[in-house]
Amino acid sequence: MKHELNESEDVNRINTHVAAICIFLLVISVAATFKSISMYCKLKKQGAVNYRLQGMIKKCDEGDMPESHSVSMDQYELLFWQALHKVRDEQYFLKSDLTIETLADVLNTNRSYLSVSINRFCDKGFSVWLNNFRIQHAEQLMRENPSIALKDLPEQCGYATTGTFVRNFKRCHNMSPSEFMNKLLIEQTLPKVEKTSPATH
Repeated sequence: MKHELNESEDVNRINTHVAAICIFLLVISVAATFKSISMYCKLKKQGAVNYRLQGMIKKCDEGDMPESHSVSMDQYELLFWQALHKVRDEQYFLKSDLTIETLADVLNTNRSYLSVSINRFCDKGFSVWLNNFRIQHAEQLMRENPSIALKDLPEQCGYATTGTFVRNFKRCHNMSPSEFMNKLLIEQTLPKVEKTSPATH
């Protein structure tokens, strides 16, 4: 009888150890799964902006704006892409009178929410974000037509004054528009060195 009790205790002890091991493995498995899901969600969020853009733009065009008093993280993201669509794709950056307030009005939101969304998703303030589009456009115009009159560039790029254009151009390129233009002209007039294959012996 005593022998049977000992065997029963041994079996219970083994079962307890097996159960503990199973629970331990289950916890590890759940933790690993949770970590994988978290990583997947993070990567998915980082890569989501491109394929979600069309859907966001469609919502924007349909006027499906969130209520301003209950803006969630996803709605901030939607608001940013709506702003990007207007400023970049519809070239609102060419409007010299564009401000964050006027853009917010176009998007049926307010200045504060728009400012937060731009800062969150491009890590820039509205003015820097807007000026980057304008300067990129100026650079494109100069590359396409190196003989373009510099005095015409500010207006063609959305700037109301030449001084503001020159100041922002220097901030982006560490040189004035005229210096940038000269650099382009020099690059285009330099003789092209043809690559020759080394002689074989």
